[in-house]
Amino acid sequence: MGNNPHALVVPYPAEGHIIPLLELSQRLVKGGLNVTFVSTEYIHEKVREIMASKDYDMVEQINLALVKDGLSLEERKRPGKLSESVLKIMPGKVAEVIEQINGSSGDQMITCVVADQSLGWALDIAERKGIKRAAFCPAAAAMLVQGFSIPKLIDEGITNKDGTLAKKQVIKLSPEMPAMDTSNLVWASLGNTDMQKYVFQLMVKNNTSVKKTDWLLCNSAYDLEPAAFKLAPQILPVGPLLSSHKYFKGSSSSTSSCLKWLDQHQPKSVVYIAFGSSTILEPTQFVELALGLELSNRPFLWVVRTDNNDFPNGFLERVANNTTTNRGMVVKWAPQEKVLGHSSVGCFVSHCGWNSTVEGVSSGVPFLCWPYFADQFVNQSYVCDVWRVGLGFDRDENGVITRDEIRSKVERVMCDEEIKGMALELKKMAENSVKEGGSSTTNFKAFVEWIKS
Repeated sequence: MGNNPHALVVPYPAEGHIIPLLELSQRLVKGGLNVTFVSTEYIHEKVREIMASKDYDMVEQINLALVKDGLSLEERKRPGKLSESVLKIMPGKVAEVIEQINGSSGDQMITCVVADQSLGWALDIAERKGIKRAAFCPAAAAMLVQGFSIPKLIDEGITNKDGTLAKKQVIKLSPEMPAMDTSNLVWASLGNTDMQKYVFQLMVKNNTSVKKTDWLLCNSAYDLEPAAFKLAPQILPVGPLLSSHKYFKGSSSSTSSCLKWLDQHQPKSVVYIAFGSSTILEPTQFVELALGLELSNRPFLWVVRTDNNDFPNGFLERVANNTTTNRGMVVKWAPQEKVLGHSSVGCFVSHCGWNSTVEGVSSGVPFLCWPYFADQFVNQSYVCDVWRVGLGFDRDENGVITRDEIRSKVERVMCDEEIKGMALELKKMAENSVKEGGSSTTNFKAFVEWIKS
């Protein structure tokens, strides 16, 4: 590795956290740093898949440090067990990695720890070992602001000290921030009481750990969240972190088939549907989505990751596998950044995970928002209420988004010239932040120089 500064990058072991930290690692390598990326057993294959699918041009210069997470195959399917491993097992294993590397050769010593901001213990370890430290938030800056606001929310009687809601209401953390239903606070919308308490406690603890960091970075941009950065000026945006075309050179069979299919359609005519790695639709809702897409009478590319879905009778034959109409394409995976950047895509039906949100924003594509849990509700508020580049869905009395609602909203967003115009304006803002001389690029270069100093 030579005498270059050496950064240990420690992600939270979940796909939405891994992807931006891998991109950050790639850019650190391009900035002249050595990088070791911590990979637990839980995510190791996923890390390798992501690195292969992105086809990073300097991937061989990112060293993977595999650490045991202490989980069985069955336990890795349970979020509660993962959280327990992250808190109780990972700290000791990461400390061992640092000791092993720093004890082996002086010219490879870890000189900086870059940790997911949710892993405050990694910053504590770096502080104890006298190593430079930086925290990275893979989500919106608004998520950090939510965490920093916990003492105020407790004082105002909005949430209790254990993270349970004192009462449900709509609040604003500042006059310029998007309004949020307190039941959609990141720790309150996880759908699991034990998980809610764990995440809340972790956020409270991390508020203390983050104060020990030298840099607090975020995968966002000043122009995307000016109110959040005004509330917490210590957060420095370095995003959106995307695999720009000069890094992204892959062309797998899935990539090729998706793009060839998109090539056959008119500009801005295709509806792209993808819900990330965690969203699970109930059978009734899955059927309504399928029939809503069919009713829209528009071409669509739909990412359906699992096989245990019952499509409506004859749906695939009528729509998705019909070579005569060529109306729809159903795939298990799609090269999302390339799909969103394709001229034929007219809207993005998304779960509003932050990675997907910034990818859509950076491509200038209007949204239809379908949030599932955690920070996705705040991201929807940005899309619909602050940036005004998309619409949300309304649910019926049974909590279902009906086929007619889907058809109606698809038609509205595909025909709304104001939303299309705002989406293109937002794209320009995102592009300006990461171009040479842009605010995010300036922040990142300063960060690299600090590591080297």
